[in-house]
Amino acid sequence: MNNLINIKPKPMSKIIKEDLIIESSAIEYATYYHRSKMLFIFFSNANAYEYYNVERFVWEGLRASPSAGGFINGVLKNLNLDYKRVSL
Repeated sequence: MNNLINIKPKPMSKIIKEDLIIESSAIEYATYYHRSKMLFIFFSNANAYEYYNVERFVWEGLRASPSAGGFINGVLKNLNLDYKRVSL
């Protein structure tokens, strides 16, 4: 028992990336990178985009939205974020 007292706790892990599989006719999946605040979205038509300086609350809004496509068209596009199309 005494050996357990001398064990130093490890720091808690941090989430650095989250993936979201989306049931949508337009969107396959999205990935959010917490450290860089980059959002990657892969669409069903094989287009992919990276959005930059995306705050965590935007990611959480996408995750909670009943319509990912509606969220992207109604919220994400209106934030005027820097983005680029990515070739895969």
